[in-house]
Amino acid sequence: MATRDQGPALARRVREPDAALRAADVRSHAAREDHEPKLIDLRTSLKEREEPIGNATINTLFAALSAAYSYFIEQGWCSENPLKFIRDLEVAERPFLWLQSAGEVQKLLSACNENIRTLVAVLVGTGMRLDEALHLMWNDIDCGV
Repeated sequence: MATRDQGPALARRVREPDAALRAADVRSHAAREDHEPKLIDLRTSLKEREEPIGNATINTLFAALSAAYSYFIEQGWCSENPLKFIRDLEVAERPFLWLQSAGEVQKLLSACNENIRTLVAVLVGTGMRLDEALHLMWNDIDCGV
């Protein structure tokens, strides 16, 4: 798991690829057959870690990897995307899995301080993240009018 201190080093590494990410390395990896079982194994291992990664996060990671392969194809570094046949994992529709009923939502809202009750109701009702709700502008809202 990356820490905040590793962020700048990781960003530098992405901007300034070194010998670890040469075109020849990408070509040799892409030329190998049978990527799909290894990718499925990777996805399974991410879900079965001591601190498992959620399905939505795994889907995002695989989408980024797929986008990278698309770039590699454009550059002529490989000929196909090994992720193109791997389907996304199912993601629960309810963002707050611990709120199973309307009664539990009411209990949560009644326990909230009056100052934050509306904000919590918006978060629970829309599935928005706190940062998204706090930075919401009027022009972001479509009232259907």
